[in-house]
Amino acid sequence: MLNSFRLTVLLASNIVNCTDDLLQSSVKEISSMYGQLLGLTVPSTRARLILAEVHVWISRWPRVKREGGIFPSSVEETAKECDRHLYPHVSSLLDIFVSLPVSVASAERSFSTLCKLKTWLRAQMEQTRVSGLALLNVHCDINISINRVIDSINFKARVNLIRITYPAHIPDKELTLD
Repeated sequence: MLNSFRLTVLLASNIVNCTDDLLQSSVKEISSMYGQLLGLTVPSTRARLILAEVHVWISRWPRVKREGGIFPSSVEETAKECDRHLYPHVSSLLDIFVSLPVSVASAERSFSTLCKLKTWLRAQMEQTRVSGLALLNVHCDINISINRVIDSINFKARVNLIRITYPAHIPDKELTLD
């Protein structure tokens, strides 16, 4: 996980101040970690291809600064600024960087939230559904025909539609107000 922080070298605010040695070592690690994800199958050319694209990416930012533009302040903004056609590998690496969790705690928080949501959903189930799920679990060896289940649901839906469309009690005469 710690090696993934080499991707910070691709951020606009970092890349303009990066030394050539740091850039080359970072690109070498990045290419070994993410090269196959980028579709670069030949290990000997991965680093060179990514480094060449990163050099073009670097040349963009002094021009932006000269023209009065501002550097993106976050990874998301940098990924949005990156043209997928001009910088396909840098764009893909920035997408990977955006999707990495900041820490293990953020992933744990996501799982905790999901667990709370599932508990809440289970609490909202009616007793008949809980009983049905319990019976399905207990009698898991019984072969259930999916088509029969679908037919049963369709039949119940048609019966309910008929009840709504044709109510059982229709008054014989209109009610009038006196």
